[in-house]
Amino acid sequence: MELSCLSAGTLYAEGGASMTCSPNGMDGWGGFTIDLKPGKDSTEIRTSTPEVRYRLRATYVNQTPTEWAVNENGDTYGAPNDRGEPDLLSVIATNGKFGYSYARELDEASGETAAEKFTGPEDALVWQEARLGKSFAVPVYEADGETVIGEFVIEGPPDMREDP
Repeated sequence: MELSCLSAGTLYAEGGASMTCSPNGMDGWGGFTIDLKPGKDSTEIRTSTPEVRYRLRATYVNQTPTEWAVNENGDTYGAPNDRGEPDLLSVIATNGKFGYSYARELDEASGETAAEKFTGPEDALVWQEARLGKSFAVPVYEADGETVIGEFVIEGPPDMREDP
């Protein structure tokens, strides 16, 4: 499903996914995949306040996992499946081009790597504080894992301490 912001606020999807919409609301977009369970025919989107507005576009897809391709460098590429995730994950760059980003770079930018090193809640809070209001760009490559064709941006949490 695709969510588009129409006003400022935060949207929460099933499974823990969320996105924050800026004050002008029109620049936010997020894509989420939710597995359909037998008998399930709806989903829930919660908002940070009742005034938050958004547009939802749902597309039903029947996915069949395929083998990952392997480039000349021996890197696997494709989409996550029941075997895990390939070296290069399929992404859409900010310029709209389809390509691949290294899973390890996405993990670093999103905090997956950092979370493994936390020794307690204090570490997580310090790490989160350092990321407030910042963006982290990850290169998007062609399948060769070398030719850069764009970037994939991961947004840190918004810094709500700033004056509007």
